[in-house]
Amino acid sequence: MKKILSILLIASMAFFTACEVPEDFSGSYTDDGAQLITATFLDGTGGFYSEGTAPFGEEIKIVFPYYYPEESSNEIDITQMRLTANLPNNVIVTPGLAVHDLTQPVEITITAANGKVTKHRIVSDIRKSSKAQILEFSLPEAQMGGFIIESQKLIGLVSGGMDLSDLTPVIKVSPHATISPDPSVPQNFNEPVVYTVTAHDGTQVQYTVKTITPNKVSHGIRKGSARLLWQKSGGDLNFTEHMETAIATSGNYLILNTRNVDMRYYDRFSGQYVGSIPRGDLATYAFQNFNLANDQEGNLLSCNLSLAGADFVIYRWNKDALNSAPTPFVKWTNNTGGQVGRKLSIKGDLNGDAVVFATATFSGKILRWEVKGGVLVSQTPEILTYKGKTWNYLGDVIAEGPTVNDNLFVSGYPGDLAYANVKTGEPIATFDLAGAGYVVNQSIDHVEFNGAKYLAAVDVIYSWSGKGYLYDVTAPASLSTPASDANYGNFRVFATPVIGASNNGNSTGDIILRVSEDGYKMVLYTLVTNGGISAYEFDCVDVDNLF
Repeated sequence: MKKILSILLIASMAFFTACEVPEDFSGSYTDDGAQLITATFLDGTGGFYSEGTAPFGEEIKIVFPYYYPEESSNEIDITQMRLTANLPNNVIVTPGLAVHDLTQPVEITITAANGKVTKHRIVSDIRKSSKAQILEFSLPEAQMGGFIIESQKLIGLVSGGMDLSDLTPVIKVSPHATISPDPSVPQNFNEPVVYTVTAHDGTQVQYTVKTITPNKVSHGIRKGSARLLWQKSGGDLNFTEHMETAIATSGNYLILNTRNVDMRYYDRFSGQYVGSIPRGDLATYAFQNFNLANDQEGNLLSCNLSLAGADFVIYRWNKDALNSAPTPFVKWTNNTGGQVGRKLSIKGDLNGDAVVFATATFSGKILRWEVKGGVLVSQTPEILTYKGKTWNYLGDVIAEGPTVNDNLFVSGYPGDLAYANVKTGEPIATFDLAGAGYVVNQSIDHVEFNGAKYLAAVDVIYSWSGKGYLYDVTAPASLSTPASDANYGNFRVFATPVIGASNNGNSTGDIILRVSEDGYKMVLYTLVTNGGISAYEFDCVDVDNLF
């Protein structure tokens, strides 16, 4: 909306005539005359100032923007204006001024207290904006924002391993500026992209958009960095009732295990379907591909469910050959007296050193296979026994590290969520499941990220929902932190919203953590059988000190 302005020179915030002597004006001034002249709208808004500093020359120029407000499309109207002036004591301005049209010069004479007389001409200068900034930058398809480093005219992207080719940015620039190339045209942001911003007055500034390796916060994830990458329902992912038991990651893929059919894999950054993974000879065994796990490099293992006395088998896919038939990894006759294969986990690198775990039902027995230098030590597992509260069907185990000497995190229902001594099986620290509101303690995972160690756990609320949790267990004894403790918020760092489910009578689900190869991002994936999958991303970027 265009506004009408009036002009009036005042001292001590009062009107005066050519013959009046203004009252005292507080402040430190010389006797040279006006120190500052300000233009405002009639209602007092605006605030446009004289250019330069006192003492003024013959011409006093007041600068106005071409549009007002600057972000609007309203051309400013300066046909009537009001001026205020900061004047020293006993300074006289002639003639007495009223409303003026500042599209024309205004002639004034200023007589200072020492008798010095100066003549001035007040003129306006309506300027087009010289602002040429990129104010906001994001890649919505990748759910990613850019870090704008104005001093370097740089927009930094932290990809976390994501493919940034063929993406369309959303860019906000200074009012009335333009940008090229056209932001509606997709670009390959895996390589640097240069944008030129042209201000309303023609000033041009170039910004380079590229991936960066910024500073990290001192420990673990950056507070407040959690964001939803994607969430899909069972319907979105074509779930088969009761059959989706596990998830894993390999490269840029999330693999979904559906019992008795080939596993499906998705873009792990968007949840979009990509293809399927053949089961090969695993499909010839009873209760085939019952569970699934990945090592730290993205190699996969899948196992059957073995009843007492039956064969328990594990098959392997290499990360660079997911579309090939798997190779046998373990074949062993189950002698535990219970079922084996409801849970499977790996710690380490199957091409280097790793430990593989499965659990037996109703016994507290933990089966462990060791891999040394990429070679499986024995087809026969070492059987450990957890000596805390044990589970019936659902028990999961993950080690702190890839060797047989690393202590264990143990989860089970009904049972404990605990940190246990690997040699004795005794719990060292036990989580207060009831105090934390857990219903069915389910799968767990454990990773190191930016110097911190995290444990993820999923709680399945009987047949109708579930949610994932993230705990900082850099000090493993912190697992005993009760929900009532003042430090609980530093220990339990994140909880997903509830994932709704239907008829999940077995109360099953899975949870995994994936750290990007560049070490800047970590994603928490949570599966609730018959419900869906959510993916939440965290980063460790020090946004206050990028470089």
